[in-house]
Amino acid sequence: MLISIIIPFYKGNSYINSTIDSVCQSILYLKKEISDCDCEIIVVNDSPQERVNLSDKSFPCQINIIRHDENKGIHHARVTGLKSSKGKYILFLDQDDEIAKKCLLSHINNINDNYVSVSNAFLENKDKSRTLLYKSKRHFEIINKKLAYIISHNQIISPGQCLIMKSAIPNQWIETKTIINGSDDLFLWLLMLSKGIKFKINGDVLYIHKHTGNNLSESEEKMVKSSMEILDYLQKYNAVTDKESKLFVKAREFNMLISKGKGSKIKACIKMPNIFLYRLWKRKDRLIKGYG
Repeated sequence: MLISIIIPFYKGNSYINSTIDSVCQSILYLKKEISDCDCEIIVVNDSPQERVNLSDKSFPCQINIIRHDENKGIHHARVTGLKSSKGKYILFLDQDDEIAKKCLLSHINNINDNYVSVSNAFLENKDKSRTLLYKSKRHFEIINKKLAYIISHNQIISPGQCLIMKSAIPNQWIETKTIINGSDDLFLWLLMLSKGIKFKINGDVLYIHKHTGNNLSESEEKMVKSSMEILDYLQKYNAVTDKESKLFVKAREFNMLISKGKGSKIKACIKMPNIFLYRLWKRKDRLIKGYG
């Protein structure tokens, strides 16, 4: 088994078939080049009161549906899928997102002897227009800077951008189940970076992060609470230093302040100038047009 695609499901019948269609197209595209590779799709139903309604189409791979007896959250669902997976590589995909046809093949060609391949992505807006996530090479390279995750925010918008070697996923992430949804992927990246794992950049745009109105990352307060929960675990596993922990807390305080309006933004910049100046310096890389 080459790749396991793991999709947590929570009341997502409006999206799941579109997501799986995109995965199946990518598997077929992969098999044209590597005919003897096997893939699997694992859907973890974290809303036991609702059935996963898949289309009647034929699929180019095995699809397994695992049902939780109770709602446990997205981190638990991802781990459930991971523990039942057989693939050498893992792709964690959200139920409402899509991947490009060439996604799996591009990642396989890119990853080589590395542990993680991270692609560029499109952010789909409310009006269906799309914005490129990484607009310059320097902006993209920040995914390997641990400090950027601590002082700013998650530099990888979704695990759906990443093909991950299963053996590289830290046991701490598997055994620790977060309660508040939102930052389990940030937890994973910081654990990996603390172990010296580097992410291999893939310049192809392979992932589409869709705007559905339900994306947890759009609620700053919930994301801050989730981030503070994972900080406790990061400290427990010595994945962050005392200095990094203090900066992490300050950065989340900064996020909460700037989310409250213009006056609060000014107050945040005055109160925490080091956070403001770092983000201002980092922002210049986003403004350079034309990746590649």
